[in-house]
Amino acid sequence: MRWILRIILFPVRVCLGALTLVLSIFLHIGKAILRLFMGLCVLVAVVFFLKNDPSTAISAAVVGFLLGPYGITLVGDAVVGCLRGINRAIGSI
Repeated sequence: MRWILRIILFPVRVCLGALTLVLSIFLHIGKAILRLFMGLCVLVAVVFFLKNDPSTAISAAVVGFLLGPYGITLVGDAVVGCLRGINRAIGSI
């Protein structure tokens, strides 16, 4: 009975593996681009602090934090990790 379930779930596992691979590649490319934007936002925040405009500087710093490794990219890592976990669970059947 177990081997029938493995045969049925094999295409799902292959599709999940391919999806995880493609998403992780896009995630790495996106991380590089977002880190560049994060650096620009931090520079803009510093410039606005020096120009005595703290509200705009704080806004730029918050946007920089969201674009950094603890913002949007953390959500992407969680999604890819969840898909990998599902793929491993299917593989352990």
